[in-house]
Amino acid sequence: MRRSIWVISFLLLHSIVFAQDVWVKMGLLDFPEQGALQFEVEKGSYFVMDARDTLFQFKSGDLLTVEIQNGLIQIQFKAHKTKVHELSFFGADYVNQLELSLEKGTRKIEDDLHLKLKHQKYFWLNHIELEHYVAGVIESEGGYGADLEFYKLQAILSRTYA
Repeated sequence: MRRSIWVISFLLLHSIVFAQDVWVKMGLLDFPEQGALQFEVEKGSYFVMDARDTLFQFKSGDLLTVEIQNGLIQIQFKAHKTKVHELSFFGADYVNQLELSLEKGTRKIEDDLHLKLKHQKYFWLNHIELEHYVAGVIESEGGYGADLEFYKLQAILSRTYA
């Protein structure tokens, strides 16, 4: 009994001391859209930044439009218009999700998003917290109603190969 308590205490302390945030970087290559893009916050809120400064806070219900003009990214947010070389959306809450409206529908983007121009085309980089990535993989691979053991195994594989 005493040994069990000691082992549990050690594991708990070890997990607290060595706990850290782990992020997965994903390049989003399937965005052929090069025209105007519209973003809306689905969950949480974001700080919208250029390469150096915070431009504004982007909250649920707000709309933001982005398009390429003269080799720069033009942002239109409410009555505010500006042009930047790169644009970042940094999540301000624990759960953050953007909805991106495209010509062919919408796309949900979780956590942080970085947008740059390369050869007059958008280059996307999505920084996703590992736990959010794993949850998304499990949901997309298993769907609903699978056996609990499948979900456990999928979680282990997703974390291992992320």
